[in-house]
Amino acid sequence: MPAASLQDRKDGPLGRPSTRPDEPDPPLAEWMASSNDFLLVKQFSALNVRVIRMKQAILEEKELELLRMDTSAEYRSPTGGFLDDKGSPRRQLLCEIAHLSKDYSR
Repeated sequence: MPAASLQDRKDGPLGRPSTRPDEPDPPLAEWMASSNDFLLVKQFSALNVRVIRMKQAILEEKELELLRMDTSAEYRSPTGGFLDDKGSPRRQLLCEIAHLSKDYSR
């Protein structure tokens, strides 16, 4: 009698029902993650570089916008502090910059 193929299996890893017969079982996954020598995962290096370059371009635009706000009397706070910026477009822009720049703070 021929061995059952992965698609014919009714039980997943450790006898539990499986919805994906091609999914590795937990012991195999733990072993593969135990060392970079065993890890067989595509890293998408070139794609990550393109995403980072896009974020840099966006951050440069936001930085110029912030500099314009800093020199405009319309956005200048009376005390120069961030507490006066609460709810302002300048504060909102700074929050966007903080979110986008978190990748560079690691």
